[in-house]
Parts: sequence; structure tokens; C-alpha cells
Amino acid sequence: MDSLYNWLVLNGMALLNLIIGFIELVCDKVDVAVQAIKDSNVSDLLLFRNRNESPWVVKENAIPVLKGDHLCYSVNEKRFYNVIGDGFIDFLKMDDIIMAELVDVSGLGVCDMSDFLHSVKWNSSSAPSVYEFVLVNTLLSKLCLSKEYLSNCVLNVTTLQNPLISIALSNPLAKEDFLTWNVFVGPEDQDSGADTILADADADAEAETATEPTVNSLGDSLFIN
Repeated sequence: MDSLYNWLVLNGMALLNLIIGFIELVCDKVDVAVQAIKDSNVSDLLLFRNRNESPWVVKENAIPVLKGDHLCYSVNEKRFYNVIGDGFIDFLKMDDIIMAELVDVSGLGVCDMSDFLHSVKWNSSSAPSVYEFVLVNTLLSKLCLSKEYLSNCVLNVTTLQNPLISIALSNPLAKEDFLTWNVFVGPEDQDSGADTILADADADAEAETATEPTVNSLGDSLFIN
């Protein structure tokens, strides 16, 4: 009788532990599912631990504790800002972009950046660099590129004022805070651009002069008749 009682107690405890373990497993799965549903409505952030380094992908409500200011990019808001002490005001945009493409050392296109540069915004007090623009765009395009590979790449940009700007990512200016595309345009390029505009204006003026009848020619034709 005692042996039967002991057997029932032991097997009952084992069964109870099995049931409790199953309940804990189900609760963990439910908790993960609920948290995933909550996180689906939270914006993803690309957080730069150090400037011009590949950013971390974190949730806006789960930013890790880091010392000092850190640049980040909000995927939903499409804007750069500083995690600490940076408001959501005075954002700047690129209104002069026509086309932008990242190409590798052989001249093959790596990714198109036109849409990204059209939509990106940043705070005037925490401007990203051109290199950081490229890092974010490649991550959003699901491209994982090494530093060595990017150092041989060139960003070709066409703006309203400049027909072509080629920015080597190895250029130190590409890792400075972005101010204007004119930083990457040499004086000779600016002069050639101005000459092109003047030449086009002169050509248009000559074409209009050639097609418009003058008063003298009209008068001569009347006298001839």
C-alpha cells in the first residue's frame, strides 16, 4: 500500500511539473506574440553608436543607454535627429536632387539613392554626412557592404544646379556634416556650369531673333509688292 502511495505521489508530482512547464511555455509564446504586435506599431531606428559607422537597428521604445549624443534615423519618419536634446523642428530637405546613384569601382550601379535623398530630412543641429546617407540607404535596401567595398564606391549626384557631381566615399569631406552639394564641386566645374547656362541662353535668344519677323523686312515686302 505504501509503495502504491509513493508511486502515485511521485508520478503526480512529475505530471504536475509537466503541466506547469507546458503552461509556462504557452505563456512565453503568448508574451512574445503580444510584444511583437506592440512592436509592429513602433518605429524602427537606425542608431549610430559612432559617427560614420554602420548603425544598429533598434525600436524607438527600446533605445539602449549610451553616453553622450548619438545620431539616429527614424525609418517611419524618414528623418535624422539626435537621441538626446534634439527637437522635431527646423528640419531640412534636399529640394534640388534630380538623380543619385551609388556605383562601385567598376562603374556598376550598387543602388539608386534618388528616392531616399528626395524624402530624407534632418535637424539643422545634427546633420548627417554623405557617408551616413549611403549607410542608411544600403541598409534599407537590404545590402550589407564592407568598409573596404564602400571606400571604392562613388556617389553620382545630379542636382538642379550641377549636371553631375561625383563624390568618392574615400573623400574626407564625405564624412563631414552635410552642408551643401557645392562643397564637392570644384571651381572649374562651377565655371563650366555657368558657361553652359549662358551659352544656352544666347542660343535661345538667337533662335527667337531668327524666327521673329522685323518691321523693316515687313516694310520691304510691302514696297516690293
